[in-house]
Amino acid sequence: DNLNFDSNTLYLDGANNSVGIGTVPISLSQVQLQMDRSNGDINMLAITNGMGTSGYAQLTLLNYAGTDVNNPGATPVGAVLGKIEFSGAEGGGGITYSDGAHIQGKASQLWNATAKGTDLIISTTLQNTNVAIERMRFSSNGGIGIGTLPNINTILDVASNTKGVLLPRLTDAEETTLAGGLVAGDAGMLI
Repeated sequence: DNLNFDSNTLYLDGANNSVGIGTVPISLSQVQLQMDRSNGDINMLAITNGMGTSGYAQLTLLNYAGTDVNNPGATPVGAVLGKIEFSGAEGGGGITYSDGAHIQGKASQLWNATAKGTDLIISTTLQNTNVAIERMRFSSNGGIGIGTLPNINTILDVASNTKGVLLPRLTDAEETTLAGGLVAGDAGMLI
């Protein structure tokens, strides 16, 4: 059964297990939270906290093995812990939305009480294509890979067979000013 409060201020779609706030929900997934501002206003999901002297607002994306949240299995290697997806409408009639870019956390090891290795991955979709692919990864060991998985022994691993790298371009005067402020801990800095 469906339940509708105050002309779609809150709409519960029992047939599709979805919720609409400000609209009737579209049936894209089993559980869905949808906010619709067709008047051009900004849609915003706000998580707020009156901090006082401590505290913070938090959004948690939770994934676990098994089917019981009260008795979860260990999160396996490669499991997507959570994903923020940036999607758009394809147009042309019907309801078709596609992932254009996303940020996801992925388990890099089998989780337990003392081991929670996680990678953070950013994916985008190249123009005139339709599949988001991994562009950058922050690995659990602190390495960053751009265009590649980071080598375990590097802090930054960049790979491309179609693009170069531009480092900061300073004038002679800017280099002199910067060099004058360097300290021993800056040894090896490229300028």
